[in-house]
Amino acid sequence: QTCALPIYANASCGWVDATLKIRSKGPAVRVAQCAMAREGFWTGPIDGFYTKDFSVAVKAFQASHKFRKTGQLDIRTRKALLVA
Repeated sequence: QTCALPIYANASCGWVDATLKIRSKGPAVRVAQCAMAREGFWTGPIDGFYTKDFSVAVKAFQASHKFRKTGQLDIRTRKALLVA
């Protein structure tokens, strides 16, 4: 099931307290997808599945912040997305 984006651009999507990567799934991934959508880096479904496409979006976000492009939602990336 997908869900709508927050009404306000600066709305909190929630928190992620672990590194996420391809094949991760669940509520934490939905939070990450919400935050990436809020930042304009994710236009796919907010469905809780960390896919290859979502990893590519994470790499783009990481590149925009001059972070190492791992495609994983590590602590540095989570902090930049304001979900850590």
